Order: sequence, then C-alpha cells, then structure tokens
Amino acid sequence: MKNFLLFILILAYNISHACGYYPYGENTRISLLNPLAFGYSTYSNFNYSADLFSSYEGFIPEEFVLPNKKLWFEYCRGKVDLSSIDFALYQLPISNIYKNSQNEMIDYLYQQNDTAALNYLRFAKTCEFFNSLQEDPWERKTNIVKQKRSELMHKAILSANHVFDKDLKKRYAFLAIRLAWYNNHFDIIQSLFDSTFKNSEKDILYYWSLYFNSFTEKNDALANFELAQVFANAVDKRFACHQHFNSKVPVEQTLKFAKSPVEKANVYLLHGIEKPDKALPYLQNIYKIYPSLDGLSFLLLREINKIEDYVLTPILYFVSTIHFI
Repeated sequence: MKNFLLFILILAYNISHACGYYPYGENTRISLLNPLAFGYSTYSNFNYSADLFSSYEGFIPEEFVLPNKKLWFEYCRGKVDLSSIDFALYQLPISNIYKNSQNEMIDYLYQQNDTAALNYLRFAKTCEFFNSLQEDPWERKTNIVKQKRSELMHKAILSANHVFDKDLKKRYAFLAIRLAWYNNHFDIIQSLFDSTFKNSEKDILYYWSLYFNSFTEKNDALANFELAQVFANAVDKRFACHQHFNSKVPVEQTLKFAKSPVEKANVYLLHGIEKPDKALPYLQNIYKIYPSLDGLSFLLLREINKIEDYVLTPILYFVSTIHFI
C-alpha cells in the first residue's frame, strides 16, 4: 500500500510538471563569435539569433555622429558643440527658445540674427505631437488632430517655398512630407519629394524623405529598392525599413532600379540581412561590386553566426506528453 501511494505521488508530480521549463532558442544556441564584441552597434537590431529581429535600439558609440546633428553642426559653422545641438533638437522645450538662452546652439543663432533657423526650430517642435499615430484614445479628437496636422502641413509647404536657405527649405519640405504621411496624403508626399529631393544632394533629409516616399510606390520592387537605400544611410530608420520590406520580392527585380555599384550593394545588404538561411551569394556580390560597403563585415559575421548555430548547437527533443491507456 505504501509503495502504491508513493507511485501515485510521483505520478501526480510528473503530471503537474509535464509542461515545465525547457531550454530552447537562444538558451541553447552555441556561439563563439559574440556580435557585441565586434562593435557593429548600428546594426545590433539585426544580430543573428534564434529569435526574430528586435526593435531594441542598440548602443550608439559616442564617436558616431548622427547625420542630422552633423548637418546642424555644419550649419552653425562648427562653432557649437554637438551635445548642445543634441539638447536643442531633442530635449529643449519650445518655451526655452529665447534670447540669452543657456543653450549654446540657441544662443549662437540669436547672435547671428538667424530668425529663419529659430522660426524653423519653433515650428518643428510644434509639429512633434502630430508626428505620431497615437491620437486621443477615446477617438473624440481624431478629426481635430487631422485638421491641425493638415494646417501644419500646408504651413510647412508655404514656408519651404518662401525661405531662402536651401537647407531650411529641405527641412520644411521633409516636415510637410512626414505630416502628409500621417494624414494619408500620398499624392502630396510624391509631389514634394519629386520637386524638392529627387535631384537634390543625398543627405539625411533626402533619405528620411525617401523612406516616406517608398510607401507611395505601387511597385513593390521599387519600394524595396528605396528602403534598401534608406537602410544603408539612415541608422535611425533601419528597423522601420525592415518592418516594411517585402521579402517575397526577388532580389533580381529590386536590382533593376539600381544605377550604381553602391546602390546595388545596398540592395544585396538588406536582402542578405532579411534572409534567414544561407546569404553567402549576397556577400560575394557585394565584395565583387563594392567591397567598402559599411555593412559587408557585419553581414559576414551574421553568416558565421548562422554556421555556428547549424554546426555547434545541439538539437534537443523533449517529450512532455504523458499518454494514458
């Protein structure tokens, strides 16, 4: 009888723990080359893993200057430090844009009597709330938000047409494009991109605008091509490009829109990162046509991590189902 009770107790315990914790995925994957040790921080969202890509924003090293800050640094003729520019752009409230400001960038613009740049900064900060799909949770003010966003969009277009500085003109046009996207005005996006950016210098404002323009493309291959160019040149848009990339489109169709070796390499890069299995042919093509591509070495490491996973990681099988007869 005692043995029977012990048997029942062990059986009940096993049944209650039949669906317990078992290691899987990243907990069992073996890797000798840790991506974190190689400094590819701007690609860290796309490190190879047993899980899906993560939207976690990787660490950006101090020596890496975001292109937008670099543009403002050049606009201020190198006389304002980058930390002051960063604070003025991303943290300073609109109410603190005044004469004798403690912020070095704002103070510099006032010293230069650059009212055009100051007005732009005020306007850009006014638009911040409307650059989001997160509106009133009770849907009581949706129409009001759309109307206000539309007013700001038209004001940005008007400002772009009247401001003299070419950089500020592009900045106003980009703000209008972004506002137009949130209000689903795709025709305005295309019109502004064609008139302002299509033949302009390919700086960060160009790639930011190209990102939104890709949503207006009816040809999926062309949209993929534009996203590939944004992915390679706009660090802050990389995960968003991944989210909108159509992996069902063959790379050969996307390559038809490339006009230079670097544009072709950018296409191979994004297609290679999106490919969960062997991507070695993409690496070979990049090395052949544009070996200095920024993402080539990262793609190589990602491919090595795949091989490590396939070769070194044991495949474990667990049977957790108890059959009763």
